[in-house]
Amino acid sequence: MRKLIVALACLAGLAAAGLAGEDKTEKVKFRLHGIVADKDGAVLAEALGKLPTVKVTGKPTQEDPTVVVSFTLGKTDVGEMANAVGAAKTSGRSQSKPRATLLLEYTGLDGRAAPDGAALLRIVKDAFPKLKGVDAERSSFELKSKSLLIMFDGSGKAKLAELRKGFPGLSVK
Repeated sequence: MRKLIVALACLAGLAAAGLAGEDKTEKVKFRLHGIVADKDGAVLAEALGKLPTVKVTGKPTQEDPTVVVSFTLGKTDVGEMANAVGAAKTSGRSQSKPRATLLLEYTGLDGRAAPDGAALLRIVKDAFPKLKGVDAERSSFELKSKSLLIMFDGSGKAKLAELRKGFPGLSVK
């Protein structure tokens, strides 16, 4: 009985600290492709919004195909979102297949400047093939916006937490 009371007290402490299985809400940016007409953007946003806990902010268009997606880790993840976009029935599907690119901002570790040029190319070139659910050949980065451009392989296995940890020498947000 005493062990049960101690165990319950520990669980109560964890719950109070927010550590007892509480899922974390995240926000990420996606650039959506396959928008031949603006109504296609609405179809892609709707496909994302049908996933558990996903909320889409922004109206993707041909001119501005970027959306911000809020979701609860543990309920949905970025690989599933990419698959939902890829399966969406857009009017322009025969011209341009729908797909999603995840935009993750990066900085250097511990507040230092992020590497650029050859050093950054070496980091991402080594990291992309090791990441589950990522199309390493099509993924890249933008120096100007300091963003990693993550393309998906269709397996649905990509996990945000793994992507953020997958680039040694970078702090990925």
